[in-house]
Amino acid sequence: MFSTIICESKPPLATIWLNRPDRRNAINLEMLSEIPACLGSITSMKDIRLVVIRGKGKIFCSGADLDQMRIEGKSREQIKKEACLFFDCYKSVYDHDFPVITFVHGGVYGGGNGFPAASDFAFAVDGTKFSFSEVRLGLVPATIAPFVLRRIGAYMARELLLTGKIIDSKKAQRIGLVNKIIRENRPQTPVGHPARENPGRPVHQLDSQVSQCGIPAGLEVPQNLPRYTAGLSGKSNLNKHLSRQTRPEA
Repeated sequence: MFSTIICESKPPLATIWLNRPDRRNAINLEMLSEIPACLGSITSMKDIRLVVIRGKGKIFCSGADLDQMRIEGKSREQIKKEACLFFDCYKSVYDHDFPVITFVHGGVYGGGNGFPAASDFAFAVDGTKFSFSEVRLGLVPATIAPFVLRRIGAYMARELLLTGKIIDSKKAQRIGLVNKIIRENRPQTPVGHPARENPGRPVHQLDSQVSQCGIPAGLEVPQNLPRYTAGLSGKSNLNKHLSRQTRPEA
């Protein structure tokens, strides 16, 4: 069905894999269209309550596919259209009805940072490197900027977006780009879920399903999570109370 991603459904989790390992999961126009389409289909999947975004291969994502994104010979309208595709892809993650976790490893460069920035939670394997590297090529990281600003704030965003400096997973966690660092080969509980502060709340252990989807064992999801993610409740209502991001004008 998809050529650049893999969509797996193992209730209550749905996993979207960036699947261009030979290109270091570089984001091309097809991927920008397929991810929102996949997220849309997940909304109607029975018993799915959580979405995970991951990457095949040695790194999570190398950013935009520069071979396809060159501006030479393109009209101003075409360039704006492609910018809107990037923004709409990230916004489909940000606005999804179900909580979205982006789980990164190896390296996250350029536009690849838009996925953890737009997600509800971001986990990183220890040692993962992050860089808004497009600025070194003279490109402004404009389409991911609204999500990065919301995620880490203007002060730190300026430093990273204007310099393209490389940071490690520990600094990414300190500034808020990442929620939790996962150490490989050690069972972890990635989310300090509110249920931990209230032991009386029912909790459903998902270790077997989580392991099959590639998420560290120990992830806990409250049994009543569907109440917060289905229909018009939960995240969709939360998004209504947050100021909306501005889509690039086409």
